[in-house]
Amino acid sequence: MKQDKKHILTRNQWYGVALLCILLLIAGVLLYFLPRWIPTSMQESEVVLLQEKVNELDAQLQDLYAPKTFQPQPKTPIRLHPFDPNTADSLTLCEVGMPAWMARNVLRYRAKGGIYRHPDALRKVYGMNDSLFAQLKPYIAIDTTYFQHTDSIQQAKLDSLLPHTTYRTKRDTILDLNSADTTTLQLIRGIGSYSARQIVHYRQALGGFAHVEQLREVKGLTANIDSLLPFFYVNTDSIHPIPVNQSRVERLNRHPYLTFTQARALYEYRRMHLRLDSIAQLKMSPAFTADDIHRLTPYLSFE
Repeated sequence: MKQDKKHILTRNQWYGVALLCILLLIAGVLLYFLPRWIPTSMQESEVVLLQEKVNELDAQLQDLYAPKTFQPQPKTPIRLHPFDPNTADSLTLCEVGMPAWMARNVLRYRAKGGIYRHPDALRKVYGMNDSLFAQLKPYIAIDTTYFQHTDSIQQAKLDSLLPHTTYRTKRDTILDLNSADTTTLQLIRGIGSYSARQIVHYRQALGGFAHVEQLREVKGLTANIDSLLPFFYVNTDSIHPIPVNQSRVERLNRHPYLTFTQARALYEYRRMHLRLDSIAQLKMSPAFTADDIHRLTPYLSFE
């Protein structure tokens, strides 16, 4: 029988197999001995660098999650001494015992044109309590020449707006508090531009003044109210009452004499009874006292 030659390797193939075995043997030897040939110093330096990097990351994490300690700002030491609230800066006001936020209120008031004409006017600063005012009052030293100069400038402006004879005549004339504009209001001694704007804004919020005593409710008036009252009268025909049966809660709540609770109660009572016919019906609501009803009477319309 003839010998099957398909599975017999040629000489060149045997050479290739031998070369492959030799290469595999060399690779195995290198893989076994190569780590031992690397210098120990090189391995140690890489470990040191890696450890330093780990320590740096750990320090950053500790700093990130460590509890923060609050460092309070040092307070300005209180040193009582005479000061003029019309000219003192914020540092001076803090030195005499005012908190920083209260000192800012004083500066904002002055920036709007406000003037402290007498020590008691400082009592109106927002946040001022009786104990702090009693501590400050002996040291309040108001320089009257400061606002007298301001008043003279204001008077010169008024003289330029109106003839001198008219100006003198109007100063002695009693004004209608519901029709006087900001310029006319400034003809009264003690009312400047800021006070005149405050009076007009409050008059608009009310819907008109019902009596002159309501001037005491205007915020920002620096003059003595008792000295202003004789120069005004009130024409109640100028009052614009709120139509209760057509107004929503938002409109009712805008009135200075109505809280949100009262506006809501009035609206709900009207909704349950379809309409309100008189202010006397509010007496049945616990949200209104007798004084509330008395104050609101000129300002509510039930048509």
